[in-house]
Amino acid sequence: MSEMDYEECACKLLAKMKQGLFLVTGVEKPNIMTIGWGSIGIYWAKPVFIALVRPSRYSHELIESCGEFTINIPYADAESQFNICGTVSGRDEDKFALCSYTPIPSRKVAVPIISECNLHFECRPVYYGQIEPDTLNVELEMKYYKGSDYHTLYVGEILDCYQRV
Repeated sequence: MSEMDYEECACKLLAKMKQGLFLVTGVEKPNIMTIGWGSIGIYWAKPVFIALVRPSRYSHELIESCGEFTINIPYADAESQFNICGTVSGRDEDKFALCSYTPIPSRKVAVPIISECNLHFECRPVYYGQIEPDTLNVELEMKYYKGSDYHTLYVGEILDCYQRV
């Protein structure tokens, strides 16, 4: 395990974000969700990762119930796993098994990380809020929402970030 500071982790995350990331949440039955949107920064003097999750997603229900999530970044090609975790519902399937991924304990939260990923962020939301249609740019509303299922933004304090080698 390689200890890294926040800025080093942030640079590595931003370099990988275009290919996709995995958000894991849930304790009893953890679930993996592919995410392509997110942000990393400093809010309220805390390092944070902002994850967007639609209320219709199983992961939304799990974040609401357990109050934690991890962000996991693979360095190896994970295109088929991104596809599975972005199209299959964790309500119906065990995405860890479908992807041949292994959940392992995190260091500071109860939600696991993915063993087959290299870079990990352990987060606990300090704020969340629903996107308000009345305040959203009309072009974005038409392209991404068409009047329904607006994301919840989870501002997750990054409690730990590290690289597994």
